[in-house]
Amino acid sequence: MKKFKFITLLASAIFMAGCSSFNQHIDVPKGETCTIDDDKNKAPKCEIKSIPVAGIYKATLPCASCEAIETTLNLNADGSFTCKMTYKGNQDYTDLQYGKYEIAGDIVTTTDEYKEKMSYKFDGTNLHLLDFDGNVAKGEFKDLYTFKKSN
Repeated sequence: MKKFKFITLLASAIFMAGCSSFNQHIDVPKGETCTIDDDKNKAPKCEIKSIPVAGIYKATLPCASCEAIETTLNLNADGSFTCKMTYKGNQDYTDLQYGKYEIAGDIVTTTDEYKEKMSYKFDGTNLHLLDFDGNVAKGEFKDLYTFKKSN
């Protein structure tokens, strides 16, 4: 009987030790869900379920060959977007782009009909245009690259 209790206790301990790897604790940012791969060397895969980015954002961007580019970015709740850019100067010119956008963490990436991508960092209210290295503009002109949410 002692042998049976010992084997049962040992089997229970092994079972509990095996299950402990599934009980990993990770800090998950608000609004994200994470899945943990069986491979302990891989980082958890997290994705944002929803963040309130849908809306209209406006910015007046600098322009080397014109006075400015008045830009209106409309992010629709269905994952589509339109971007109207009016180049101001002697001869005003308006360009309209459309496509889809994706959200990864706090980064919103638009992909237009020509497969060109632009990325923005969402701060909870506004969008900050990122450079091609994924950095927010710094210095005295950084505010020129902020798209402010319009009511």
